[in-house]
Amino acid sequence: MAETRTQPPEWLTGIKSRGMADALSTCLDITEPFGVLAAQMIYVASPVLGLAGWRAAAMDIARALEQPDELERLRGWLASSDSGDPRRG
Repeated sequence: MAETRTQPPEWLTGIKSRGMADALSTCLDITEPFGVLAAQMIYVASPVLGLAGWRAAAMDIARALEQPDELERLRGWLASSDSGDPRRG
């Protein structure tokens, strides 16, 4: 079983600092109904995404699309105003 993170990944902090959290949230909303299929497409594309330096982000998003609790954790991190655990407020 994968370990549960208490802090957002570094790539997500970068997304938020660039003001792209809303765009990523919208992408998650669009792909959620196709969760497992979208995750498999990301896994297939991960070697190419790795060349661009996005492999860690792609793998985290793919895992989140496969597991609803991970997807909610990712959304919580996107919505939180700080960079820590969204349950802290």
